[in-house]
This record gives sequence, C-alpha cells and structure tokens, in this order.
Amino acid sequence: MLPNTKYKLVREEEQKDSSGYVLVNGDIVEWYYQNELAVSFDLNDVIVVGEYTDASGPRFDDWFLVFVTRNDWWRISFFASHIEELTQVLSSKLNTDLSACSLANSTEWKSIIQYPKEREGKALFQLTPTEKIKTPGNFWERVKAAAGLGSFDASQEISISQDVKQYVEAASR
Repeated sequence: MLPNTKYKLVREEEQKDSSGYVLVNGDIVEWYYQNELAVSFDLNDVIVVGEYTDASGPRFDDWFLVFVTRNDWWRISFFASHIEELTQVLSSKLNTDLSACSLANSTEWKSIIQYPKEREGKALFQLTPTEKIKTPGNFWERVKAAAGLGSFDASQEISISQDVKQYVEAASR
C-alpha cells in the first residue's frame, strides 16, 4: 500500500476547484490557485484580518479573506476549499470568531476589518481614482458606458486604509 495515495488523490481533486485550496501547516498558510502556490505567509506575522467583496461575481470569485502584516497584505478567496479550516485555526489563534462573515451577500465593492476587535467593522481598504479616470457625467454617458460604448475609465487603485496603516505601524513597534 502506498502511504501517499490518498494525499495525492485529494490534491488532484482540489486542483480541479476553480477557487483553489488552502493548506494550514502549523503556522504557515498556503493558498494554491490554478495548481500554483499563490499565497504563503506565517500566521504569527498577521496584525489585521478582514474581508472584501467586489462586483466580479457570479462568474468569478468576488469575496476574499485578507491578511495584513507589517510589510504586505494577502488575500485568499472565501470560495477556496478548506477555507473553513483556516478560519477555525485563525479564530483559535486570535481568540476571536472569524466564522461570522459580514460580507457574504454583498455584490458590490466593500471592505471591513474583522480583527482586531477595536477596529472591527471599519474600512480595510480605500479606493483612489487613478489619474486616467473618466467617468460618465450625465444620463446618456452612463447609458453609453453601460453598453460598453465611449471611452470611459472608472479604474481605481486599492490600498490599505489610513486607519489600518496607523494601526499596523503602532503594532510593529
């Protein structure tokens, strides 16, 4: 009997999942997406945990769990296999309940902090219009933009909110 047969079969099945899968090995979290390691970090480095949604659904993942450390931030799709195991480990490690997800039914851009408790519910990210932004100004321009006509650009940059930046700075000292 081959000792790794079950492990290999599980991994092959998880690779078929379009949202990837999560592995928690001790304090190391890994998210595999499209058969490649997309995210890897140490839970001991996490300072802020949050979630965000965007308008990409239902065809694409639109709901993410976010981890902020002193130097960076990572996201993992809430639709990834084994995400429940990650939230259980995280809830235990941080002594908080991360299973109650606030944005599960959101279909628009929104972000919130889940941990630490004193920041819970505040914005995790801020959106800043890019320099090339050109949004529709009147009703007919909005109709054109909705139909994909015209040269409108509503792109925005995503960055960690000022509140989170300040909290991370203070926690890193």
